[in-house]
Amino acid sequence: MSDHEEHVQNPIKPAKPKRQMSEKQLENLAKARTKANESLKLKRERNAALKKSEKQLKELKLKEREERVQAELNALTKTVDVNGKEEKEPVQYVRKSKKTKKPPKVVYYSSSSEESSPEIVYKKRPKAHKPKPTKPAPEERSAPSPPPPVPHPTEIKKKIDNVAHDQAVEQKYQRKLAEIRRQYLMDAVFPS
Repeated sequence: MSDHEEHVQNPIKPAKPKRQMSEKQLENLAKARTKANESLKLKRERNAALKKSEKQLKELKLKEREERVQAELNALTKTVDVNGKEEKEPVQYVRKSKKTKKPPKVVYYSSSSEESSPEIVYKKRPKAHKPKPTKPAPEERSAPSPPPPVPHPTEIKKKIDNVAHDQAVEQKYQRKLAEIRRQYLMDAVFPS
């Protein structure tokens, strides 16, 4: 490894000489710097004046708003005489209390009373309902109803056949519907 380090040498680059500006170039540079400084100074002054005027504008708007609010407050709290003089008694606004409405008086009447008043509501006297008996008395009970007639074996067979036929028709319908759906999808995916 030491042999390798000996063969690698740090190449030393020759330093470039600094570029020298001519007198004319130096004069032009000085003029440009003074001109840039002057324009920069003017720009700073303009920005400072602009910020100052914006600040004054904000203060004036705030002051105007405060005056408007104060004027409204004064108008609400003070009263003015006919002569234009301010009265010392401030106007006090009091919330009106809500009046509670009394419930109407309910009077039951028979068909003979005919007087009426806006506060009184007339209603008919409710009739007493007779309670319904839950179980009829033993003497009121009727004979038990006969059981339903037993269908004939041929009728039972017809009912079973009808149910089987209906199921077969339903299955056939469902198969046909599935076939139509399948064909529709195939036409949509692979149009011919």
